[in-house]
Amino acid sequence: MMNIPGVTFYLVGGSVRDALLGKTVKDKDYVVVTDMGFDELAAALEKAGYLIYVRKPEFLTLRVRTGTETVDIAFPRVDGPYKDGRRPEGVTPAQSLKEDASRRDFTINSLYMDADGEIVDFFGGERDLAAGVIRTVGDPDERFKEDYLRILRAIRFSATLRFNIDYNTHLAMVRNAHRIALVSADRIREELSKALRANPKRVFQEIDALGLWGILFEKGITFGATQREQ
Repeated sequence: MMNIPGVTFYLVGGSVRDALLGKTVKDKDYVVVTDMGFDELAAALEKAGYLIYVRKPEFLTLRVRTGTETVDIAFPRVDGPYKDGRRPEGVTPAQSLKEDASRRDFTINSLYMDADGEIVDFFGGERDLAAGVIRTVGDPDERFKEDYLRILRAIRFSATLRFNIDYNTHLAMVRNAHRIALVSADRIREELSKALRANPKRVFQEIDALGLWGILFEKGITFGATQREQ
């Protein structure tokens, strides 16, 4: 865990999920709680010897090199309007970690871990992780309308983690599946490729259940069998 005086670092999201599942944490994301502003934090990180090579003050994020690792650091945020069904127009500072957690996609990705390994859980992510359930944070229709790629992310997490999708979450996936047409072919292909490598049967069942075949073919996304050396 990183250490800067006056800053509390929380490991967040998939980093915490994978750590609790006993998986190797490859990409570390942190949320910081501090009285420092964006530029003050950047200066403190550089003074401590960290290399900052991406600064996005408009999104309150930094990408930092810490010796052998590259990590993403963000202030707690509230997303602005989602006008394209894919990404927010901007962000504003959140007033609490819970407000930051409320913008995240699934409960298992809304967990925070402090330097002592203590978990901060506002939406039952630990419970769902233990039960093997994919469930949205808050209203599932709202979460999917913010970013329709989340529908495919739910399929991917279900396939890679061997988790079931919560009933109400799945109903919202069905209601909003036609909006996947708004997502770029590259992003669709990326999510499905990861899912198919883990569990092709489950992925094809979900594509069928959501009626996505027509959208995929219109996007030029097709499937074929391959044989790989083990």
